[in-house]
Amino acid sequence: TLSELTELLSSYSNYSNYRRVYNECTGFKVPILGVHLKDLISLNEALPDYLEDDKINLGKLQHLYSNISDLLAIHDCTPPFEANKDLLHLLT
Repeated sequence: TLSELTELLSSYSNYSNYRRVYNECTGFKVPILGVHLKDLISLNEALPDYLEDDKINLGKLQHLYSNISDLLAIHDCTPPFEANKDLLHLLT
């Protein structure tokens, strides 16, 4: 199991294994926020805010919205298990 998780979360080829498996998953899933935040930062830095003639770069905004929307959609998914109340009280 450790070997499989290590391969899944390998940074090789820009986390391609993780991205593939994450996109194939449906329902409840736990994202690796570092990978998604890196994508948002890279996208924000790589594309200009404005195009020629001072027009807003709508393509950039659509990509940012798509990435953020995917992360926010996770909040609507119910986990397939119940929370451990004792652990929640311990952590809070």
